[in-house]
Amino acid sequence: MKSDEYTVRKLMKHASKKLFDAGIIEYENDARMLMLYVANMTYSELLMNYDMELDEVSRRRYTEAVNRRASHYPLQYITGTTGFMGYEFMCREKVLIPRFDTELLAEKALEAANRDALFRSIRVLDLCTGSGCVGISYYLKRLESGVRDDVILSDVSDYAIALAQDNAEELEAEVSVVKSDLFDAFEGTRFDIIISNPPYIESEEIDRLMPEVRNYEPRLALDGAADGLEFYRRITDRLPEMLEPGGSVLFEFGVGADEIMGMLKAVGMTDIQLYHDLADKPRVIAARSEA
Repeated sequence: MKSDEYTVRKLMKHASKKLFDAGIIEYENDARMLMLYVANMTYSELLMNYDMELDEVSRRRYTEAVNRRASHYPLQYITGTTGFMGYEFMCREKVLIPRFDTELLAEKALEAANRDALFRSIRVLDLCTGSGCVGISYYLKRLESGVRDDVILSDVSDYAIALAQDNAEELEAEVSVVKSDLFDAFEGTRFDIIISNPPYIESEEIDRLMPEVRNYEPRLALDGAADGLEFYRRITDRLPEMLEPGGSVLFEFGVGADEIMGMLKAVGMTDIQLYHDLADKPRVIAARSEA
């Protein structure tokens, strides 16, 4: 084999073909991201080192990483991180991987806070927090604007709780992390904002999802019961006692916009708004309790 076969350029070319043949949609991006991970380079450094020969240990690690990705094992579980709202979050097995579309949920929560409490601290609950990406990003963005909110991240999964705590520490976010089945740990407490990206995939649809999701991401974080709306019912039923007067709730959802908005209206929520993501898909619902 020619020596140039060991250059970053050639290795990435071979990796891209392998991933393409395996049916990986973003094969070129994933080959590049795995190289950045294995070679411990920034993107700028990669651009300047395409003709650099990779050492044997790194080549072996790259091959192993590409083989794992070719099996549809999630890229973020291999690299151990992903970006969200401009921050880098750790990712681990048994915890849902943050999605770009979910940034809309964090953005709308920030808008609600800046609308109602631009200069004062408020109490915020991030239910079904997973990796903590929404609640931590919210906290850090508010802190950047000069407000230190009391933010609690909550999840029923021990794996999620551990990862959310580690992400909070890594990003120096002074948030609380509490294990709870929805509101169980918060009896007698009211919040100014409740944010939630709960499980919302219809049970029978999970086996039809892309293999990266159905085979590797936790069903606990995906399964929203038969119609995908079980957690919205459970959360919405408790909103009158959990939200401060004039407080806001924000949901990410996948199906059932009309049904979720109907639930919110039925418990007296007002100013119900529907927001679309960049692909123009309905993604976030926000509402307020009566002041």
